[in-house]
Formats: sequence, structure tokens, C-alpha cells
Amino acid sequence: MMDQEIAYAKEGTPDRDKIYIASADYMTRNTLRRVEVAAPIYDEKLKCRLREMFITMLSDNVKGRVQQ
Repeated sequence: MMDQEIAYAKEGTPDRDKIYIASADYMTRNTLRRVEVAAPIYDEKLKCRLREMFITMLSDNVKGRVQQ
């Protein structure tokens, strides 16, 4: 059970997408003194669901700002 979880996606063609879950603490500052693990998602139904979540999150522009 993870306290805070996060998903990572490495974009490719839909049949070659790589999606991983890991602890939200998976940052450089946390990997210097301990081991952090990310696990790949193989189930296609779950990967499809996670892709839909990524699309929703990335399309949200409420209070968004354009940075130059």
C-alpha cells in the first residue's frame, strides 16, 4: 500500500506505451539515500484507463498560465 502514488507514462505507439506506478516520493532527492521502486503496468485495460486519466489531467487548463 502506497501512501501517495503516481503514474508515469513513456509515450510511444499505443501498443508500445510504457506506464509505471511508483511512490509520489520518486524524486532525485529521495533516491540518494534509499531505494525507490517503479512497477510496470501490463494489463491493457488498466493501461487504457490510465491513458484516459492522463488525457484528462493534461487537458485541464483551469488556472493555467503560459510560460515564456
